[in-house]
Amino acid sequence: MNAFLLLAVLLMLNVPVYRRVGKAVFGDMEEFKTCMKYVLTPDLVSLWRGEYRRDIYATFKAWLFLLVSAAVVAAEFLLIARLLGLLDRPVGPP
Repeated sequence: MNAFLLLAVLLMLNVPVYRRVGKAVFGDMEEFKTCMKYVLTPDLVSLWRGEYRRDIYATFKAWLFLLVSAAVVAAEFLLIARLLGLLDRPVGPP
């Protein structure tokens, strides 16, 4: 099995994990939408509106969601790749 194929499969199979992490980080879909609104709004605009602290907090939550989701996929990938022997080969020219 190719390492890229394994990664693609893991990314798709982890959708329930993403939902669970999202529920833990955001709480509900409305909070997720609010966070995405702040993530897509430039910081300078939020500063002018007086919402800079909310923008920073929302951006932190979005990055936390991405970091935890990526960490889960990376840990699973490393574990499965080690078990299948995909990472035993050297990478690059000799």
